[in-house]
Amino acid sequence: LRDLDVTASVVELLVSKLKELPVDIQETLKVAACIGSQFDIATLAVVTEGDDDAILDRVQEAVAAGLIWERDDRGFFVHDRVQEAAYALLPMEEQDRLHLTIGRLLRQRQRGSDHEQDLYPIVDQLNHGLHLVEDEQERMQIARLNLQAAGAARQASAFDTGLNYAQAGLELLGENSWDQDYPLTLALHEQAALMAHAAGDIQGMEHHKEQVLQCGRDPLDLARIQSLHIEFLLSSKRFDEAIDFGLEALSILGQEFPSNPDMEFATARLSEFLDRLEREPTDYFSMPRLHDQDPELLAVLEILWPVGNAAFISRPALAPLIYIRCVELSLERQLLTESIPSIIAAVG
Repeated sequence: LRDLDVTASVVELLVSKLKELPVDIQETLKVAACIGSQFDIATLAVVTEGDDDAILDRVQEAVAAGLIWERDDRGFFVHDRVQEAAYALLPMEEQDRLHLTIGRLLRQRQRGSDHEQDLYPIVDQLNHGLHLVEDEQERMQIARLNLQAAGAARQASAFDTGLNYAQAGLELLGENSWDQDYPLTLALHEQAALMAHAAGDIQGMEHHKEQVLQCGRDPLDLARIQSLHIEFLLSSKRFDEAIDFGLEALSILGQEFPSNPDMEFATARLSEFLDRLEREPTDYFSMPRLHDQDPELLAVLEILWPVGNAAFISRPALAPLIYIRCVELSLERQLLTESIPSIIAAVG
């Protein structure tokens, strides 16, 4: 079977052949197909509520039939079409319920694990049966798992996948989620907006961005989405819109700038700043790096940097004022940001 060029019509033939197998082997293969193209024997035993020896016997019979192969207590379907055929043995109404059962069992077994390879299969199984989850507490738990999976997918640049996880998490929230669980709702919409932008889904990005801008309670909560909006305006070459939007957001955060300064003012300010650096030299690279220990500084810098980039193109006298403020804030807080070396090179 491994060497066959299997077509869709062969799936029907495989289904009929699978139905000729003993019922207990059919049941085992159904569950295995729900787990995936490969599966471990222990999981199969837990889901089918059988003992390991009995499950292993059934697996060996399936191996003898040329349907799967087994190695190191793991089973592998010999071809995707064989898995599809085994999956087709399940009535539609049972498929999602079995996926949900598998997801719950996997979550129970892997509780406390931070490994992404453990997280993805759990969330994928649970998401098949979201509409069957009625307990509110469990729905929130699964929503948080989807948030974790979305973040992990974003780190791996799997943006479409991450967007699916974020949207699945949002589907689990109630109509009043902004009041009932503000942090989770904010985080899911934020991840969805960032992922949609990276995946090129502009309509999706706009939807989730507007949700955050309308319902966000604290200026610090809005900074990442405001930065995303500025980046979008930059990519659309709407530089003045990006600057005006950014300056308004910065003003709310206590950072005031002239809208369109002249070059003489900017040159004087830059000269004053460089004189200060010469009088008070600083070993920037001995400073601790900024991570999440100063949320206010993070929020301000999230907006300052893209506004500076827009100003560099459209309002060149404003750009050095923005960059100078980035360095000043870093010195005031004694925290080194990733952008500081680039800024020092730009203004120095």
